[in-house]
Amino acid sequence: MPTPAGPSSLHGRPLLDSRADMALYLARPHLESRLDAAVDRGLNVLVTGPRGGGRTTLLRALLFRRRRHAKSASAPVYVRAAAAGSVSELVRLVHTALLPGAEPPSDEGALALVTALGTALRAEGVTDSERRLLCLDDVDPRIGNQLFGVLRDEVWALPVQWVVAVDSDGAATLALPPADAFFETRLDLPELTRQEAERLLALRLPSPIALPEAVQRCTPREALDLARLAPAERAGAVDERARRDDAAARLGRPATMLVAALEELGPVSPSDDRLLARTGWTSSRASQVFRQLLDVGLVAYREVRGDRPGRPARLYELTPLRG
Repeated sequence: MPTPAGPSSLHGRPLLDSRADMALYLARPHLESRLDAAVDRGLNVLVTGPRGGGRTTLLRALLFRRRRHAKSASAPVYVRAAAAGSVSELVRLVHTALLPGAEPPSDEGALALVTALGTALRAEGVTDSERRLLCLDDVDPRIGNQLFGVLRDEVWALPVQWVVAVDSDGAATLALPPADAFFETRLDLPELTRQEAERLLALRLPSPIALPEAVQRCTPREALDLARLAPAERAGAVDERARRDDAAARLGRPATMLVAALEELGPVSPSDDRLLARTGWTSSRASQVFRQLLDVGLVAYREVRGDRPGRPARLYELTPLRG
């Protein structure tokens, strides 16, 4: 009988670039070697993968490896971009991370901020031949497309090497031309095989857990979610997920995208900015796909009245499926 999993061993947060957390890290040498090779060659890298697929942990492991050999002044930097609501806010976050002792301009537009960042980095002795490595994680795809597309040439001129992580659904929006040319290589993270998922759990738990036979591939987050369940509940959870995925697949790619978004985000409205950034849709397109899911019983909604007058908003969420 497996030892019950404690919160410290099965937390869902991405691992940090610390020695303690790296002891829990599932090495995936084929991915790490490709990422290291691209960084060594000075390439800008776009890292994509499913939600909960290990993008953040892969970036943190890269930082851990690189920091052991870097001087403190030139150490690679991690920036979580989700807090940025505009290109200007994102550039300010990058400026603060790369130059923590220098204040970025407060009232300038994005173009001026990028120019100021380049000037400040060069004043600190950063050169094009020894660029700073920046890992930009969880960027809003539309904001990322503006930064690496509209401002592509100005960002290219910075003495910065970029490793940018975005979920698979958002990658198409972020890399719309001309931003596609900014990234010289792309690394797509596959789901874990069953054997890899069980090795991941072995790192986190005092006793091994065998996943249900139906699980052939899954994300790290899905493996941890299953491990938190009682043994008798795991097979039922896998069966329900499979039935939902099959039902969505019969409706087409937009339906599977929306189901995946709901699994990650929880209840959302068709106008939720997180949903629209992830899918690249308009709110009217999201409403259309929600109606498809509603017609086959994959979602339900509740109406929530906000502070503004008018019709209440509909919040959609996934419904349990029964065999």
